[in-house]
Formats: sequence, structure tokens, C-alpha cells
Amino acid sequence: MPIPSSERAAFRALSQATARDWREPFRGHRYFSDTEYFCERYDQNSFDPDYPTLPLAAFEPIVMRFFQGPPPLRTLPLHGMPL
Repeated sequence: MPIPSSERAAFRALSQATARDWREPFRGHRYFSDTEYFCERYDQNSFDPDYPTLPLAAFEPIVMRFFQGPPPLRTLPLHGMPL
């Protein structure tokens, strides 16, 4: 049985308020604003149950092609180490 939209909206509002409380101790961290931007722009939107999505099977050919090819080249240094 689907959850009525009013209940979904109430749950979303509660979870967003709780998330704001949990993130406050991290305010001032150098990556806080980047993380906040990502969550508001992308992460939070991914929880919309009415958003149209593709089934996982639609991504299988892409994943199979990726893993059948050569390993990707490392292009960025890890932790400031030279390539």
C-alpha cells in the first residue's frame, strides 16, 4: 500500500530537520559548504519516491563494458604523491 504524499512530506521535513541538527558540529570544517551544497542539490533529491528511475538491469550493459575494458589510467596524484 503506497504511503500518502502528505505523510511522505512530513517524514521528509522531519528527516531534513534532524539532518541539519546532526551536521551542525561540522560547520566550519573546510569541506562543510561543499558537502552541504552536494546534499541539497543531489543527495536529498535522490530520496523522492515519485522520481522516475530506470531499473538496475538498464545499467548492466554499461557496467559490463566498463569492466571488460582496460583498467582506467590514474590521472590524479593520491594525497599529494607524484604520479
